[in-house]
Amino acid sequence: MKIAKIAGVVALSLAAAACGNTDKLNALSGLEVEGTDFNSALARNYNHLAQWEADQYDWLDQRTLAAKGLDAAAGADVPPSDPVNWSLEGDALTETTEARSDLLTLYERGAREKAPTDSAVAQVKYDCWVEQLEEGWQTEHIADCRADFQAAMKRIEAALAPK
Repeated sequence: MKIAKIAGVVALSLAAAACGNTDKLNALSGLEVEGTDFNSALARNYNHLAQWEADQYDWLDQRTLAAKGLDAAAGADVPPSDPVNWSLEGDALTETTEARSDLLTLYERGAREKAPTDSAVAQVKYDCWVEQLEEGWQTEHIADCRADFQAAMKRIEAALAPK
């Protein structure tokens, strides 16, 4: 009986700690991020994705994404996730590594300045794609994140094309 009570208290404590781990998301959601520049758009998009992860009870990833949003809102340089830091292998690692390189190349060509909203969407959808690939079970969401990333990349390329 004592063990069951102790286990119950421990379980409730862990659940409360996990639910209370939305401090960064709460801070980001409480910001009124305005503007059309890249970092403003990045912060808004990370807020949306972090909230989605929180709704899925993915406390660790929502916290990571919210932290990136807060950094963007503060004007910091926030790079897209590096897939080597995630548990990806084989084709998934190769494809996301190449996609990240393509995005960074567009950034070097001025995408953040010339197409700030699409650049922010591309980065956050890329991060979504990588995070969902690592989890590996929401195949529809993986496909959606990848498709949204690719669509944003096409819009950026069009914006950077010579007139």
